[in-house]
Amino acid sequence: MESAEDTRPSSTASGNSLDDLRLNDCFGFDYPFNYDDALSMVHIYCSGLLSSNINVVKTSAMQLFLLCRSGYSEVLLSSAPEFFGSLKTVVIASDISKHSDLIHCLSGIFYYLTENDTAVYLISPDSCIAFVTRLLSFPLESSLYYTVAGLHNLLDHKLLREKFRTPLIIILLIQILWTCFLYDKSFQPPVAHNPYLAFASSTSLSKFLAIVCDSLYLLAHRNEMSKRLMHAKQGVIPLLYFVHTYPFQKTQSVCFRLLRILSTHPQTKKDIIKNDPSLAFFKHSASSSFQSHSLDAFWTLRNLSDQCASLSNHQMNEISKILLLKLQSTDESLTCMKSCFYFLYDLGDQFTISRCIAGTLANFTCRNPFTKLFLVQNGAVPLLMSLLTFTMEELSCHSTLCRGTVYGGLCTAPSKYDPIPPSLLSCQCGRRSLPFPIFQATVDFVEATLRCLSHVTSSHQLANEALHQLSTDWMDCLFSDRGVCWINDLFSITLRLDDCEVDHVIHPMAEQLDGLQVLHVFQLAKAWLSLARNQLAGRVGFMPEQEVSLRSAVRNMELCLLSVIDSVSLLEGFVVLTVSLFIREDYVVCLFAQKIYLNS
Repeated sequence: MESAEDTRPSSTASGNSLDDLRLNDCFGFDYPFNYDDALSMVHIYCSGLLSSNINVVKTSAMQLFLLCRSGYSEVLLSSAPEFFGSLKTVVIASDISKHSDLIHCLSGIFYYLTENDTAVYLISPDSCIAFVTRLLSFPLESSLYYTVAGLHNLLDHKLLREKFRTPLIIILLIQILWTCFLYDKSFQPPVAHNPYLAFASSTSLSKFLAIVCDSLYLLAHRNEMSKRLMHAKQGVIPLLYFVHTYPFQKTQSVCFRLLRILSTHPQTKKDIIKNDPSLAFFKHSASSSFQSHSLDAFWTLRNLSDQCASLSNHQMNEISKILLLKLQSTDESLTCMKSCFYFLYDLGDQFTISRCIAGTLANFTCRNPFTKLFLVQNGAVPLLMSLLTFTMEELSCHSTLCRGTVYGGLCTAPSKYDPIPPSLLSCQCGRRSLPFPIFQATVDFVEATLRCLSHVTSSHQLANEALHQLSTDWMDCLFSDRGVCWINDLFSITLRLDDCEVDHVIHPMAEQLDGLQVLHVFQLAKAWLSLARNQLAGRVGFMPEQEVSLRSAVRNMELCLLSVIDSVSLLEGFVVLTVSLFIREDYVVCLFAQKIYLNS
């Protein structure tokens, strides 16, 4: 696509939005008129679209555009099913590139048709793809506005979304993003009226950007091909520019959402870091007053954090300080309002942000003694332990995974809160349930926090100080038998070790169960074992009975891993072997290697 300066009509002005285009004045028609008149004129103008006389085609398109704009799009579709075919013929089979007024009207008709839900059922997606692709290729701004908005209307329907995931449409949208970037860089104030120039102000351009980025988001969500094309066409560059420069809430929200899903792909992840090496986008939005912006920023940072080795120690410490301040705010909320909460996730988005922070810090501290030192000096250990302890207490003494009821017995876990609102009860034992997706998020939070703590308690100057900060109460919660119990039950669930059916908290459906893989549980066990071994190796502040208890808990976990390895399939086992190598237990690795040999 040509640059923005080359794509603009000769005049450099317009109104502020498409609804302000003065087409009624330009064309001299008197609308709206009554329904019967509209119905009688539809077939005449549909036939006019196929005329060999370009002036007749223009007049017909203008009339149909004004009919649609006046609310008669459903009349067009219901009374003339062949209408869209005629529209497609004009756009694809005719050379209309020199007729900006015709292009404008045709794209406008398309937009108003897609505003009607009937269009989804009456317009074939296959025929629509070529039509949309052709309209997107015309460098006329009002046409792009209408076409992208119409495409966005269709993408809102999940059944159609896959149909429009074509490389050409995605590439054209990325090129439009670049064109907006160049337009913004070279923007000149309007000097005269032009009904086909849609972006006369940063406000109108911002609205258009929101539609373009949201269309790209819908196409790229859970789609590798779209993300690879974003990398190939360097779409991250203009996206980051708009994140930094456009203050409008809707544009910011959509840009951050697109940035978040791009941060999950290896190639676009590197593009983000390359073009924003200091992660200024995060500093810009972490304290945003709009919670959705802040949430997307923390998610994006977590996704990028395993590729942040290029950041200087100073930059990493700056970001870590922001994370700790946010974590402290969450801890204060939990402390001040604990009587109102039954679980950490009751904090809503704050829990999600805490989960992101834990994962980010775990990645930041991997083989990085400078960041470990900074976190210990700035009180990260007590903050993480406070949130982790609260969560672990709920998971171990609450019947989230109650062993007694799983095996048909009575739940003996003590009630932490009394009374519990009846709406929170979901099992006969009288404890509160966790929705399975929330439980998955909780497992992720616990694993990331344990991993971060295992990092900061080893291999740096203040490792012993970090071990000192793990108080006796916290150690009892993490390393007692009850702290190990629920991890063992997780293995039981993910590996289908029991088939009993009881009325209890966690009864995931098959598709939910697939979301919590055995690898996740092994990673959790690995993080727990790493932290426990750091405690035993440091021997800081131990009473003899505490050391015995900790060694017993470690041994129980290792025995659990041995029994689990004997139960896994070979395919799952290769994953287990990888984790076992990290666990550094030679007999665990040898046991699984023997199983592979016997089954080969």
